[in-house]
Amino acid sequence: MSEISFNPFDPEFRKDPHPFYDRLRAEQPIHKTPIGFVVLTRYDDVVNTLRNNDFSRDIELNANLPETPTRKYKRENTRSKSILNLDPPDHTERN
Repeated sequence: MSEISFNPFDPEFRKDPHPFYDRLRAEQPIHKTPIGFVVLTRYDDVVNTLRNNDFSRDIELNANLPETPTRKYKRENTRSKSILNLDPPDHTERN
């Protein structure tokens, strides 16, 4: 079994990602990439993670990028975030 390398920008992956995901699901259903993000391939793992408030869905919080004044301003003042990427209470807030 060779090491699994996840590169979503690889032309072969982009042409047909399904064989890669099939292998990942069989060998490493929870895969941590070398750059630090996690790929979940099983439905139940995804659902459990999204329902668990110990895990953030906020892309800005999970980006592992340095906080710059511009990033901070955008994070604090942009109201166009997708509900899919918000944590409670922002996720459940009604306007």
